[in-house]
Amino acid sequence: MCGRLQLIPKHQALFLLKNCLGIPKIVHILRTSLAWMFPQELYRLDQVFREAVETITNVRMDHPTWLQASLPVRFGGLGIRRTEKLPPSAYLASVSSLHQLISGLCPTLAATDITTATRSWKLEANTDDIPGQAFRHVRKAWDTPLTLNAFSRLTTLRTSQEEIAHLKAVSVPESGVWIHALLAVCLGNLLEDNAIRISVALRLGAPIVTPHVCVCRGLVDELGRHGLRCKRSAGRLPRHDGISAEFARGLKSAGFPSRMEGLSVKDLSVKDKKRPDVITLIPWTRGKPLAVDVTCVDTLAASYIDRTSVNAGAAAELA
Repeated sequence: MCGRLQLIPKHQALFLLKNCLGIPKIVHILRTSLAWMFPQELYRLDQVFREAVETITNVRMDHPTWLQASLPVRFGGLGIRRTEKLPPSAYLASVSSLHQLISGLCPTLAATDITTATRSWKLEANTDDIPGQAFRHVRKAWDTPLTLNAFSRLTTLRTSQEEIAHLKAVSVPESGVWIHALLAVCLGNLLEDNAIRISVALRLGAPIVTPHVCVCRGLVDELGRHGLRCKRSAGRLPRHDGISAEFARGLKSAGFPSRMEGLSVKDLSVKDKKRPDVITLIPWTRGKPLAVDVTCVDTLAASYIDRTSVNAGAAAELA
């Protein structure tokens, strides 16, 4: 199935791998079997998923990149989990929800396998603190310590100030919304193949381009982040106009027709001579129209690194 995903557009393929053909396809097996006792088979399955992500996105998956990709979206990953890390938590959550029934049917199984699974989970999570009795039936309660341990290992691999700021930025909930979004052309949230490659590579900190000199005489490294801040970049205006268009589309859906930079300063009666990017054509509240201004900033720009490496979103708040 992973091989056939290469035959369809990349965004749909990545969505199906994450939500249908990856862990969701085998979660029942992980919850009801002693899968952690077969690490070689789990590793082989992870390699299939890793190669599928690499082929679909056209992004090279080295160890740090794959480690981040396999994290949940809320931790800066793609949500395509590694099967070799999940079996103990999935099994323990399942057994805990049916502990009394299992104890009555097969006391030996309940005693030995739970102990083995718990030992394996503690080793993977690098902690002895198991979830409380009230939460042991919830898989997320077992999975979160594993994820935190993996995220901690990732931070030891990427120690520069820029990479720390990058990890904080992609861990903000809003930065992963596009991964969860249902794909619909009519909503404008279906990305073309090259946009998927760039989006995934920027999120995972993976190479995008061959190093070269920009037209502005600046050096473009393999991560391609220079284009996010270059004053001569062709991508800055489309990013700006895209955000403005989203505001205008949302206002129209809410019943407030608007115009994008279509009115003169005289028509708007703006005292400070600034021109909004979007303005409603009818009053928004108390007889006054709504004016929207859009600013695109780069979290990883040198002028922001000192702040964004400490607090995610600091560049946007400053702007």
